Amino acid sequence: MPEKNTKVISILLLIGIAVLFIGNLNLNNRIANLENAINHAQFNQAQEMQNIRWEITHNLNTINEQITQGLRQSFDETIHIRGYNSLTVSADVEISFRLKEYALEDTVSVIARGANGHIVESKESFYEAGRFTATMTLPIQDHYSLSFTSSGLSIRSGALMKFSIADVLCDRFKYSLAFGQFSGTNPLERVATFTPFLSNDTQGNEALQINSISLMVESNGIEIGNWDLLPYLRSEGNIQVVDIIDKDREDFQLPIWADSGQNDIEHIIPDEFTFTRLVIYDNLGIRYEQLDQMHIFGSPNRFGGGGGAVAVAPFSLSVNRVIAYGEHAWHFIHIVK
Repeated sequence: MPEKNTKVISILLLIGIAVLFIGNLNLNNRIANLENAINHAQFNQAQEMQNIRWEITHNLNTINEQITQGLRQSFDETIHIRGYNSLTVSADVEISFRLKEYALEDTVSVIARGANGHIVESKESFYEAGRFTATMTLPIQDHYSLSFTSSGLSIRSGALMKFSIADVLCDRFKYSLAFGQFSGTNPLERVATFTPFLSNDTQGNEALQINSISLMVESNGIEIGNWDLLPYLRSEGNIQVVDIIDKDREDFQLPIWADSGQNDIEHIIPDEFTFTRLVIYDNLGIRYEQLDQMHIFGSPNRFGGGGGAVAVAPFSLSVNRVIAYGEHAWHFIHIVK
């Protein structure tokens, strides 16, 4: 075959290979774009389905709430604690509400039931400007369900609300505790530091003021540290505040044993069950507590001879509390007696 024809064939082959290569690249790009489009469509579809499900759930909840409110005879319910009695450990509570249907000659009473379902108190309400209002004195340490009864030509009843005086009392506290492990020049000589902060909204009520407050560290049933926080308590209007300033921080620390095999009531034992206990008494004579767990590592190398701070007690949140009556309840302030 002539050399010229051979060169032509080679060139044509190269051109064909180049065309196939470019075509393959374009095809791969188109496939990749198609896959991206499909994935994007699937993502948008999933997102849209999630939005639809959320909207359906929201609408159903709204409709259910509207149906529930429509069936309720009462509305615009409010509750106000007017005062506390330290001798009887009770609160004077004012309950106010409106009724959709009533006659002026009807007698409307409010019934308070405790957590066990038993009636604690029943009071007749008075009517003024479209509202029914009743006042009653209730023990602090209970959870209540309130209802009303209306007696006249017909007798009707219905639920008003649920509430806990104990939760109201506990919610006035805001508490946090910063905890850290530090070592000096010798990494085996470690200390644990504690920095408490607490605020108490007294609402201008002397009965809600703190008269005793302390922080303890306990390990395996043994108290190894105790600080009286009352000297650090100051008032800012209706707010009482415990705030440790820099010059006092060195007072809030405990030494840590270098080896977990050692034991001493004045030292924290590494890798043992250790916790802090905040104890508060107010002028009502009520004891409040918060327990928080913490862990001291057995090896100081975990901190490289330096320090690490761990927040073991975040600011108290509003939670559905259970009154403990001496039992352990972790990580929120609660009434124990």
